[in-house]
Amino acid sequence: MKSIITPLKTVLLFVALVSLSIPVMSQQEATPGKAASPILKKAVMCEGIQDGLPVNQTIVFDVSKGSAYCWSGFDPVEVDGVIFHQWYRNGELTSSFKLAVHPPRWANQSSLRLRQADVGPWSLNITNETGDILKTLRFSITE
Repeated sequence: MKSIITPLKTVLLFVALVSLSIPVMSQQEATPGKAASPILKKAVMCEGIQDGLPVNQTIVFDVSKGSAYCWSGFDPVEVDGVIFHQWYRNGELTSSFKLAVHPPRWANQSSLRLRQADVGPWSLNITNETGDILKTLRFSITE
């Protein structure tokens, strides 16, 4: 009988320790001061921005238009922070814009002045402060 009780005590002690550690783990995940990344609600490429909103959404920009814009809207934003618009031509980073975001929701934009040398395929990554890609937009610049 004694040989059965010792392993049983060991198992019960293990279960008790595991069950006591579960609430501690869940408290660490909800640590105050560690805010979640802002939530990207919408991101578009467009020909312009009017009253803070995108105008003429497109994925093909004629170089004669002069500029290409990326508009991004975040909701919710828990705390002040930054995001990045990273513009790539043929897979090479050409520009990176650090943009502020503020609670409770925020929209921002970046733009590229179009030149003849810019004709070709492009992409734009929207990333958070830690470098996580929130969205990739693909577009082309044509003659």
